[in-house]
Amino acid sequence: MLRVRKAGKMFTVKNQPKWILKDISMDINHGEMFGLIGESGCGKTTLGKIILRLFPTIEGGTVKFDSRNIFEYSTKEMYGYRRDVQMIFQNPDATLNPSMTIGKSIIESIRLGTGNNHLSRQELRERAKKYLNAVRLQSHKLDDYPYQLSGGEKRRIGLIRALAVKPKLIVADEPFSGLDISTKRQLANLFLNRYKEEKAAFLFISHEIDAVRYLCQQVSVMYRGRIIETGQKSRVVYPSHAKHPYTQGMLDAMDCLCSHERRQCLGWEISTSVAKEGCVFKDRCYIYRDKLGKNRKTVCDQEQPLLKMIDDNQSVACHYWDY
Repeated sequence: MLRVRKAGKMFTVKNQPKWILKDISMDINHGEMFGLIGESGCGKTTLGKIILRLFPTIEGGTVKFDSRNIFEYSTKEMYGYRRDVQMIFQNPDATLNPSMTIGKSIIESIRLGTGNNHLSRQELRERAKKYLNAVRLQSHKLDDYPYQLSGGEKRRIGLIRALAVKPKLIVADEPFSGLDISTKRQLANLFLNRYKEEKAAFLFISHEIDAVRYLCQQVSVMYRGRIIETGQKSRVVYPSHAKHPYTQGMLDAMDCLCSHERRQCLGWEISTSVAKEGCVFKDRCYIYRDKLGKNRKTVCDQEQPLLKMIDDNQSVACHYWDY
């Protein structure tokens, strides 16, 4: 359904080109929940915007939807693509028109999803109320303006507007951020019901590993604009099976926070420095620091590891697994 290959966006910083994404390979099939996790600033949202073609061009890559490169679509074809692929943005304020009531915003999406305008005003309003009830919002919110809603309510409205269009693919960028735990669970079930009923595909971008475990079948881990581990969720997001040291550290940090006792995590800290040569993660890698011998360190210092399949359900970009 969706295939991304070596997608990157070129930005200029002090007249020097800087790649935000490198060597990205991702396939999302019809009716698949695909998770993308990684720390803030690694490029997850940029990838989502590239998939929506919110950047006019990209350098050195392709994004194919149903076997066609979306950057070759005509203006007319883009109207259909934007209906088939929707995004739930991380910032809900940026997606709601401040001069339009919530009811009008939702009805606009319903009309786009039904493909016709013969529904009466009352019928459209009743459908909008059903969507509000599904996300635990009261019907009178239809007459409110965005400034009258809380951040969590705005986020739920953004989710409604994406679902109401009935797209083939939804790119959900941190859809549960800022919500209480009971609401998160209900919205997660709403995602699942949508997935089961209409076999819509999802790219679920999140920091919340528990939500990724609950929803997704396939998971990719991103670090510094690269996919460094990918595979079935049973292999990638569980400590006993994760292979890349970054994935292991991320899962270990989550276990540290959830544990009732204080203990030492794997030991890597947040760092703003980026290695100029070799593996981009080596400065934070406990395997590079503690386990690899001198010769293997040389490989990490000189070459960026490529994503390689280590079994049928998992691929990892780490020199340690080349030996």
